[in-house]
Amino acid sequence: VSIGRGTCRRCGRIAGDSFASIVQVRARDRTPSQNEADRAVEIAHQLTTELEAAGDREAFVTEVIDSGHGPDIKLSTTKLGRRGAMKLREEFGGSMSDSETLVTEDGDGNEVYRVTYVVRLPAFHVGDIIEAPGAEGPVLVQGVRGNLKGVDLQTGEPYETAFEDGTVEGATKIGSREDARETTVVSVPDEHAVQVLDPETSVTRTVARPAYFDPEAATVAVFRTAETLYILPES
Repeated sequence: VSIGRGTCRRCGRIAGDSFASIVQVRARDRTPSQNEADRAVEIAHQLTTELEAAGDREAFVTEVIDSGHGPDIKLSTTKLGRRGAMKLREEFGGSMSDSETLVTEDGDGNEVYRVTYVVRLPAFHVGDIIEAPGAEGPVLVQGVRGNLKGVDLQTGEPYETAFEDGTVEGATKIGSREDARETTVVSVPDEHAVQVLDPETSVTRTVARPAYFDPEAATVAVFRTAETLYILPES
């Protein structure tokens, strides 16, 4: 009886830090948020698990590197890289591009390429509050796939504009939903105004009444600008 020791192809590739594709997660005019970066890595591991369950023993995540501009996710196959990049674009919006680099030749003389997929997330994401052209007040961003969609905090009316390249000309971010603070509704004078307590000074202030405001509400979340307060929708 002879006993041999060996390593399977998959384990050998894992041990050797082998990878065939890289998914670089970036964002236009900003750095991806921690939640976006974490979700990108989570998606890579989820897809790996799905492919393994389907019998693909070549699928694995080799390494995740923080580039300072977003995560670089090294993956074992180009198939896994492409699926991961497409899933990110589908979930977050934005654009995707790819480029090939010749790295070696296989035993049969065929050229072997490594593919880099760059997923560029939109300049804004859901929950951002922006100043946008054509809106009467700040806009709370509610969707970034295809067109940018949101709600005008001054009027409560839906807002939508072209967003195919991930930017809106003339738009700037001024805050996010996380900056909002809960405060008390004092009274509802008419169909155009609401009186609330300023959460910083406790002084009663009259603010615009957006269409989504519930006149029966006892408290609301408000977002502060240099000029006034804006009532945010509940969700």
